[in-house]
Amino acid sequence: MLWKSFIIRRYYILNNLGYSIMYPNNNGISLAVNAKFYTTLKENQNKSLDIRSHQFNTEYSYIQNQIHNHKIFDSIIQTLIQYDKFQYGMIDVKNDQQFFGFKSKSGLGSSACLIVSILGLFEQDLKKLLEMSNYANNLSQNKIGSGFDISTAIFGSQLFNKRSIQLIQNNNFKILLIDLNQGQDSVTSAKVVKNYLDENSQIKEKFIQISEKASDSLLRFIEGQYTDLKYLKSINIDYRQALKNLGNQCLLEIEPDQSTQILNSLMAEKNILWTLVPGAGGKDAIAALVDHKFNEKNVKLIKEKLKLENISLLELGQSINFL
Repeated sequence: MLWKSFIIRRYYILNNLGYSIMYPNNNGISLAVNAKFYTTLKENQNKSLDIRSHQFNTEYSYIQNQIHNHKIFDSIIQTLIQYDKFQYGMIDVKNDQQFFGFKSKSGLGSSACLIVSILGLFEQDLKKLLEMSNYANNLSQNKIGSGFDISTAIFGSQLFNKRSIQLIQNNNFKILLIDLNQGQDSVTSAKVVKNYLDENSQIKEKFIQISEKASDSLLRFIEGQYTDLKYLKSINIDYRQALKNLGNQCLLEIEPDQSTQILNSLMAEKNILWTLVPGAGGKDAIAALVDHKFNEKNVKLIKEKLKLENISLLELGQSINFL
């Protein structure tokens, strides 16, 4: 007998968040893309809560207070116990391939969506689901994350800061994703950068100023308040350079030289509006915001130009579904 089914139709693409949103009141733009996690909860004859994940190609069986040294699943179980939601059953989790690019971790928030999709089986009030998901995410990341990926997974595209969100409704854009097939630990990178910024207040202040200008400029462009593409791209270049400089100062590859060459090549294209390395940076992937007319023919031309194959075009997202 099927108990419950939950489909989350969103995941995030980091378009202008960087590291400034680790601090309250600093803004960043997070766009949700139409890719799905499918989770079901069924009866289980065993007195346990079992999780079968196609992402990790594994299955874990939990009784209360049991751990398996899997930071995400363990955190989800601890959250269910904390909120008195733990119950026996079999959870099956499937996902669209877009969450992981072609072969690897791509920095697009699949971990956050995994958390939301499982906890959504047990809690359908979105504010409560946000609270529970942030609790689990903080457990899994040792309280390093800002929570923007959880918020975007639940509510969709938004201007985010730790104190509030402003939803973005304009879907006249698409995301171009280039998978470089190399992952990077976002939590470790965030720790390194935050420690550096905390110890260097002037650098921190300057970086936040550049980030805020980038967020404001990109938001106004997305909302149609101006159409000066040359100005937008100049802001994008300044922001990317600030991220790259920050990485150099931290001895961390936020925008590696290989990625810089690809991003600069993409910026020469008229219908490519904004480029960056998503997530915490590194060699996960490359992303670009493109206009709604961008199609598979354009993708083919980009593949030929860059001599890369692992490139996909993603639509902006829809709402989550409880079934």
